[in-house]
Amino acid sequence: MTKILPSGAELQFAGPPFNEAVALLEAVLKEGQNFNLTLESLKTLAKLNIDDILTADSFNQFKTMIIALLTSPQVLKALKSCGARALYNNSRLNNFECLEEEDKRQDYFFILFNLAGQSLAPFFKGLAIA
Repeated sequence: MTKILPSGAELQFAGPPFNEAVALLEAVLKEGQNFNLTLESLKTLAKLNIDDILTADSFNQFKTMIIALLTSPQVLKALKSCGARALYNNSRLNNFECLEEEDKRQDYFFILFNLAGQSLAPFFKGLAIA
């Protein structure tokens, strides 16, 4: 996957190794217990484009879930691990150091959602919910 982000930077990501993707899946599912993650919400999320999730309507619909996931140390740790091989403007994404410049920080949420989508989508493809 190659994605142009709001700052104009390019994100390249081919997906993480299986064990890192599973760690992210487990962290998301564990956190999901805290906000009543439902099959219906998974179905809806699976149908949305990653960029659409960050629109006002979608964000309002899923804000409890989004905030819970983005504030979970386990989810963020797993996302950083999944993204370690990603490239941000042809530089490794290592621990998001590339976002130290203030004008690049607008890409943060888009990076997280794209990493999550690419890492988790393969688990749901074989299920009736995807």
